Amino acid sequence: WPPTSDDTSPSSSSSAISSTVATAASVAASSLILPQLTQALVGLSIGATADQLSSRIGTRFTRRALQILSGTGPALILWFSTLHLDIGGAENITGDNDMMMNEKVLTSAPSLFGAAQTLSALSLGAVSVSHLDIATPSTAGAVYALGNVAAAASGSVMVNLFGKWLEGGDDGSVMKEAFDEGGVGA
Repeated sequence: WPPTSDDTSPSSSSSAISSTVATAASVAASSLILPQLTQALVGLSIGATADQLSSRIGTRFTRRALQILSGTGPALILWFSTLHLDIGGAENITGDNDMMMNEKVLTSAPSLFGAAQTLSALSLGAVSVSHLDIATPSTAGAVYALGNVAAAASGSVMVNLFGKWLEGGDDGSVMKEAFDEGGVGA
């Protein structure tokens, strides 16, 4: 009893459904782990690559180029994904044509997000090591910590400030309220 293409029995339709579900589950699982693995590989290799680039084209140019790529690359990919709202996630990756299915996988939301996440690892050869360029080895950790504290504090204040502005508060008290709620000066 081999099934034929005309077979519409419940067993053949459940087989097709389970195949589609298995494909979707496989893509969903890979979209969870592959971005982390590729980001780790880029992160591990970017140190040596950045050192080689620095010796050839200079430290300043290397750091700036990697930082620009790590910021604009993911932004462009995420922008591209918003232009194609019909691409969806793993649930839209089905079809008989392998070429079409591969294209859908490459332009699916999880794949695009994973590519953006992977490109962001280029910053490990840029801003993440800039404290080593500007400080002595004994103070590099303190410079890095100070930069992180400053970024966290300004982020806390700015989230509150823009939240107030978006809610319609435009008088002079918005800035004071944002600073008070952000914990600055309290």
